[in-house]
Amino acid sequence: MIRSSAADQALAPPTGPEAAIGADPAAPAAQPEVLRLVRVSRARLRGSAMDELFAARQRVHGEGRVPGLCGAVLHVAGWFVLWQEGPETAIEAALKTASRRRHEVPRILHRSFGPRTLHEPLTLSATQWLEGPVPFERRIDAVAQAAGTMHPQDVWRVLSKPCTLTPPAILPSLDRRFGLLAAHDQRAIERARRIADHFDRPLVYRRFADAAPGTSDFGAAYLDLPLHDRTLRVQAVSRRAFGHPLVHEALRPADRLVLLVGEQARPTLELAAGMAGFLRRMDPRAVIELVAQDAAVGAAVADVLRGQVSAALSLREAALSEAQLVALLLGAAAQVPAA
Repeated sequence: MIRSSAADQALAPPTGPEAAIGADPAAPAAQPEVLRLVRVSRARLRGSAMDELFAARQRVHGEGRVPGLCGAVLHVAGWFVLWQEGPETAIEAALKTASRRRHEVPRILHRSFGPRTLHEPLTLSATQWLEGPVPFERRIDAVAQAAGTMHPQDVWRVLSKPCTLTPPAILPSLDRRFGLLAAHDQRAIERARRIADHFDRPLVYRRFADAAPGTSDFGAAYLDLPLHDRTLRVQAVSRRAFGHPLVHEALRPADRLVLLVGEQARPTLELAAGMAGFLRRMDPRAVIELVAQDAAVGAAVADVLRGQVSAALSLREAALSEAQLVALLLGAAAQVPAA
């Protein structure tokens, strides 16, 4: 494995707000330790990946339920990634069940004892991009060599949101800028697609579903932009994303957030409330830029956010180009990458 020069520092266990990602904010500070396991296996799909994930979710609510076991499962590039937490007996029972169901033994990337960060039987996600199973296995090999110094959520992040600028065998530096583009509808993802097209970068799509049987999935997306000093990851989400802990796990604390405010007051105010909860949990120091189509709705959203979070906030009443949106995500004085 080849590491980037900043990998050792970037993959050290987090000590700031990122260390609490996935934690239940209402839980007491002192919790009994559980066994945390992240394992991978090749996906032998008989249908769509989401259909397979929905079937797995149904099993954990039936006879396949292991008491005390919580988990998150991901499909990416022809692989399943499973992150589980619970009593050691529950984890061992799940491993035995998996070995009976599959022809190959799952590969364990991370095994540690620590505080519980998962609280649902099984949440679902899928990452959709062009990398195939063989190149992705090189990513798995790179993670396996560093997994002993990583938290389970770090292993999950690297595999669930691969860096599109880094070769498979190189672990990406986590020393990146992060920007969040949000709207109450699919507008944020559409603008992210246009940004990706403008800068000739791939857009990676993601699907999520929570643990409740019968609930539908919803989408998010991201792209990576090369900068002179460090990478910018633009993450795009809709209103539904802020109500799901697994999406909070996927969204790294952003330096700047751009909220696209439409003309419909109610859904946009609901988005603002969800964003405020996300910021209080993740990083209240972020900068919020409101880009409003309607001045009155924009002002109402600004009032809601100012009353709930301490983040710096600016309101702009103008349509912006893709390059201008990227400039907002970087900060007004930052240099925009060349198209």
